[in-house]
Amino acid sequence: MKLFILVAGKQEECGTLVENIRQFLPDSVYETACDGAQAVETAKNMKALDLVILDMNLPPQKSILTAQKIWRRWKYCQIIFLTEYQDFKRLTEEVDMDKSDYLLKPISQTGLEAAVKKACERYVFLQNVKSISPELHEKIVQSSGMETEEEVKNRIQQYLCEHLSEEISLERIGTAFGTSGTYFCKWFKRLFKKSFVSYLTGIR
Repeated sequence: MKLFILVAGKQEECGTLVENIRQFLPDSVYETACDGAQAVETAKNMKALDLVILDMNLPPQKSILTAQKIWRRWKYCQIIFLTEYQDFKRLTEEVDMDKSDYLLKPISQTGLEAAVKKACERYVFLQNVKSISPELHEKIVQSSGMETEEEVKNRIQQYLCEHLSEEISLERIGTAFGTSGTYFCKWFKRLFKKSFVSYLTGIR
């Protein structure tokens, strides 16, 4: 698979990451950036952008702000955040982890390959959905933005109200929000503080 990839982080780390990813994606096109402003500018000038590897401690702006700016230009782009343990709580609070991924430092080759493979699968999934169902695709793309938890909860509640008379399986609603049923179940419980089944039973 040929992807257009941007790696943003410390200069020495960028080179290592590019070489490590090139081992399993040798035909991809690679760009690097050493700070947030350069990452945004490089992303704007690329003819395509499928995947960004983004260090959480990238100066001079918050990496989450950098991600938002990149998403405005490339709304289907997948982003993998590189984070240290102390940044993890902030990352999960501010970013929809179903629409991006993270790797804890130090980064292993196995972990890197798994995260990139997951991002590739999601990218392909989005393209397939786009060709089959533009309406569903738009719902998934909307959920790729940097929404607040309240906005996400409102969209879930609206979906449930619209389909309340139908059979709503975890797999069905997971697909509607661009994820698996298993992940949606965990995601839902974190947002609503109760299981999906309990919540659905309570509103019926």
